[in-house]
Amino acid sequence: MSDKAILELNGERYEFPLVVGTENEVAIDIKTLRAQTGAVTLDPGYKNTGSCESSITFLNGEKGELRYRGYSIDDLAENASFIQTAYLLIFGEFPTSEQLAKFEADIKAHSEVDSRLLQIVDSFPNSAHPMGILSSVTSALVAFNPSSVNVDSDEDMYKAVVSILGRLPILVAYSQRKITNQSYATETPPMATVPVSGGCSPARSRATVDFPTPVAPTTATASPGLTSKLIPSSTRVSP
Repeated sequence: MSDKAILELNGERYEFPLVVGTENEVAIDIKTLRAQTGAVTLDPGYKNTGSCESSITFLNGEKGELRYRGYSIDDLAENASFIQTAYLLIFGEFPTSEQLAKFEADIKAHSEVDSRLLQIVDSFPNSAHPMGILSSVTSALVAFNPSSVNVDSDEDMYKAVVSILGRLPILVAYSQRKITNQSYATETPPMATVPVSGGCSPARSRATVDFPTPVAPTTATASPGLTSKLIPSSTRVSP
């Protein structure tokens, strides 16, 4: 297969490189189209336009395929906890038992929420949708944590990650209790758990999880400031 696409416009020929994902998904890189030709594309709904190259998510809606870091969503839902999956998405690999224990402890240490955020939750009517409440209080977190994050600092990025993961479950619980007209629980849970459909999923040891080999390993970079290494992943340029 050629490594370029050729466009003819007004008697002129223009070349654009092809981008091939790990599952042979092909995209035409047209970022220089307007600069070269003065023309733009028309693609209502962006059904034929890829938004990015992802080393985290592979999605094929036509075939019903969804993978994260090369692992099927079905395998992750059945075998991994929320905390393990979060670690996988952020750092590119599953945590060891020691890494998981530290991650859980750090998340728990950042689970305290300013009481004034509770006042914001309480200002909503009971008829409010929980996602609307959660969206508002998540935005408000910035006001209560105004210090900037240096994305080139591993330490700053890690603190930002555990801070968000520690506080969001509390805000989710606040939002749910608000719309069900329940009182707010303020006691710190004995371990890091995260609300999921049907209840809470405690973190489990990676040693107990038996995953199939992830498809199509590729070199990719994790989140800015975090570990970058060879990771099991599928890259797809997709709408």
